[in-house]
Amino acid sequence: NDGNDPVTGDMLYILRIPSIDSENPVREGTESDVLSDSLGHEADTALAGTEGNCVIAGHRNYNFGKYFNRLDEVEINDLIYLDTDRATYTYAVTDIKVVEPTDVEILEPVAGKEILTLYTCTPIYIATHRLVIIAERVQ
Repeated sequence: NDGNDPVTGDMLYILRIPSIDSENPVREGTESDVLSDSLGHEADTALAGTEGNCVIAGHRNYNFGKYFNRLDEVEINDLIYLDTDRATYTYAVTDIKVVEPTDVEILEPVAGKEILTLYTCTPIYIATHRLVIIAERVQ
């Protein structure tokens, strides 16, 4: 740790998805106490603004519009924003898929580009699968 690596619970970003009126804090880690009141950044994945795969997990809160409740309404080419205190990173959705919970391929690093991967449990209430949104940085 060089002093710059976030520790569990650190506030990292505000994640905004205007197409579904979603705006939520993102904290480091995917432990249950983090995900109970924010989205969570998978600790071993890239940070915004660096090459690789930045993976953010969230619950489908039963309150409409909370966390990733409406993630299933996101469409290809929708824009997603990660705000930090220094910059805003903009991503465009390139792929949407539903995978088995055991499919950890979504967590794998990518080379040569900046990818943002969002995932949540689906269907809501049942949660047998994962809904995955993949977006690529555009600016």
